[in-house]
Amino acid sequence: MQSSDDPKDAERRKYWDQSLKTYTLLKSNVYLDRKRRVVTEDDIFVCECLKAKPAEALYLEIQNPHLSYNCGERCINRYMCTECDGESCPCGKFCQNRRFQLGQNAKIYPKPTQGKGWGLFAAENIKRGDFIVEYIGEVFAVNSEEGQIRVETYNVWKY
Repeated sequence: MQSSDDPKDAERRKYWDQSLKTYTLLKSNVYLDRKRRVVTEDDIFVCECLKAKPAEALYLEIQNPHLSYNCGERCINRYMCTECDGESCPCGKFCQNRRFQLGQNAKIYPKPTQGKGWGLFAAENIKRGDFIVEYIGEVFAVNSEEGQIRVETYNVWKY
């Protein structure tokens, strides 16, 4: 979280620091019951979007409604809820479909809630349909041994 002179930022920083006394900040997923799947070159679907200067892309999409420029809303990978690959995307640095890879998350912060434990709150306005944040945490199947333990534990909690 970046600091500023805004008093709200100081309060948010306090919540971050307080949450880290209870939780561990993970930078990548932790796979508990399986290995992480390694993506091969054959797994990568390369879109057919066209590269354009950002200032021209919207105009070009209006003029050519069946084409996608810079991996905007019409990118086939977006339709499939998949990010483009940074090395093989035809739009290169103009690709707008790499939010996870580029860490383009909304500004959020943890905060204790009354009777519900910790919650995640927006530090900026977030419009409907905007990307918020990639899930990073423990990954396991619900029907695994760990999954069953968690289900039983969470059913006991009375949030």
